Amino acid sequence: TWGPLNGLLSKMSEEAVEITKVDISPNQCPIESELLLSIHFNLKQDLDDAVWQVKYVVDSAHKRHVVELGESSSTKYNKGSNKFDFKAPKIDVSAVKQSVLLNVGMIIATLKSKSQELVDVKIIMQVTKRKSDGVLIRTMFDPLEQ
Repeated sequence: TWGPLNGLLSKMSEEAVEITKVDISPNQCPIESELLLSIHFNLKQDLDDAVWQVKYVVDSAHKRHVVELGESSSTKYNKGSNKFDFKAPKIDVSAVKQSVLLNVGMIIATLKSKSQELVDVKIIMQVTKRKSDGVLIRTMFDPLEQ
């Protein structure tokens, strides 16, 4: 079972995918900094044509802002233990107002196979303004520790 995840993993077939570890870095850094993400997961069966899509999502009162960060190439994952590694050179938030960024947002990594969404890994990101220089600092939280 998923225990204390409180909906941070969703749309999945519990029998098909089990997320075992999520590594996120760098953390407590400027929001635009590069993003390194590793997701360790177990599969109950082989998975053909699997693609991971990664995006940053933040909501305002009137609009949802989505910043696409990237997509993996189509991969075949075998039954058992697997790992997905992702790197975005930066998170481009130039089109989003600072007041919106100062809300809580999410990095969402979605595993799809043959256009079917199997799992969303939702990484909560809190953004604050550093008092000394006004730089927006991101703090990300491991979804497996919620």
